[in-house]
Amino acid sequence: MSKQPIIAAESLCKTFRGPSRGIGRGRSELRAVDGVTLEVMQGETLGLVGESGCGKSTLGRLLLRLQDPTSGRIYFDGHDITHLSQSELRPFRGDMQIIFQDPYSSLNPRMTVRAALSEALRVHGMVSAASEEEQHRRRTSGSPRCSSGLACDPSTCGAIPTSSPAASVSVSASRALLPSPRASSWPMSLLAPSTWRRSSTS
Repeated sequence: MSKQPIIAAESLCKTFRGPSRGIGRGRSELRAVDGVTLEVMQGETLGLVGESGCGKSTLGRLLLRLQDPTSGRIYFDGHDITHLSQSELRPFRGDMQIIFQDPYSSLNPRMTVRAALSEALRVHGMVSAASEEEQHRRRTSGSPRCSSGLACDPSTCGAIPTSSPAASVSVSASRALLPSPRASSWPMSLLAPSTWRRSSTS
């Protein structure tokens, strides 16, 4: 019996239109993704290698429907999600997550670690209003559990993750992995030793 890929793309293209080049000259175009066809099976890891600006991040966003393709098809677990609306995509969102190359862009600078993780739990329906009230009671009583039973040191939960590069990476990744996604996109630059060296000196 043949296995079904968790993520698949057929002839996927993405073209960005630039500013007008002048009267009667139309607009410039940049083809960031050009005819990509791939399949990723459950449990597999696919690595994309290329120079900066070659379209790696754009392809990841397309596969998870964070951007709309210019042409081609996208399949998630056998479902054609190419033209689904945002409301129709919502049931799939917990199973398909992205960890952004710039973690600051995915975090509210006013949110504490506790608030950032709790928001992710609420969005994916992993915690109810009653549970939120219970978490508030635990927080005010000094309990070390901050969100739906997640173990968290009180001083850590109350910190602002964007104040530290290392904390930003950790919280951004944690938010994405909380719903236990079946497919996720990771920028390898976040795992580079230079990232953590910068974090340790900040």
